[in-house]
Amino acid sequence: MPPLSATFDGAFLGAGIEAIYAGVDWLSCTLPTGSPREQSWLLTCIHLIDEVEDMGYEREVYSRNGYDGVGAGGCFVGTRDDGTYLQLSGHHAGDLLDRITRDDLHISRLDIQTTVKYREYAPGVGKVCYDDATDANGTLPASRRRRIWYMAGNDGGWTTYIGAPTSEQRAKVYNKAVQSNTPEYERCWRWEVTAKNDYATAWYRRVIAEENTRPALCASIVASWFALRGITPVWAPYIRLIALPLIKEVPSDAEKKLSWLKAQVRPALRWLIDNGFNDEALKALGIMD
Repeated sequence: MPPLSATFDGAFLGAGIEAIYAGVDWLSCTLPTGSPREQSWLLTCIHLIDEVEDMGYEREVYSRNGYDGVGAGGCFVGTRDDGTYLQLSGHHAGDLLDRITRDDLHISRLDIQTTVKYREYAPGVGKVCYDDATDANGTLPASRRRRIWYMAGNDGGWTTYIGAPTSEQRAKVYNKAVQSNTPEYERCWRWEVTAKNDYATAWYRRVIAEENTRPALCASIVASWFALRGITPVWAPYIRLIALPLIKEVPSDAEKKLSWLKAQVRPALRWLIDNGFNDEALKALGIMD
């Protein structure tokens, strides 16, 4: 991935930074059955898997989240009765993003990352982020405090997590050099934000609208997210922080119940109907006497 040196005019070099890389690191989305040009979009996605395979990744046929399809290099496309599911991961997400774009996609998850390559080894970055996030958390009412924790290894690995796994927004800061163990990421730390559903869709629309300045936008999104939680990323002083979308995070009782029906009841009901237990299923739900 290209560094952001040109974007920042080298201003951050005085902060002990050699280079900054930013972009989309994960995308998962769905297209409902019956959407316009559905088959054409599916064919495009399959061709992308072909291209990833041509890069040397093994092609596999498998199922994910109930979708049957094919995958390679952490990317996957599959179908089921209610639609098509696409997953792009790592650099493929950023490289292929514009190829799959359409307005009617539901983005279930979007990861945006900024990776900093330091001029010298910086072992304490994750601990500083943990301490800053913890201090900021302590100023909030108990009911609004975020879950913050870390994992550390004897190899120098460190990951600070902010937000529960079930949250619509969460993030982590980790030692990319240790995690990847490749020369490309030597002396690198990564800040990565994960958005789901409405947040993911809102961020996705903003990112695809700025093709020419996308790396700088991604760096701004990540810096702004962490700044709101008490962490000032090292590149933040050299960029413009932006307003992030405000979306209701606490679902209503109705939304919770509908989500539970979709996740827990629908798969069982589909199996019962497919296997000839339609009447019994309806009786169990009290819909039919």
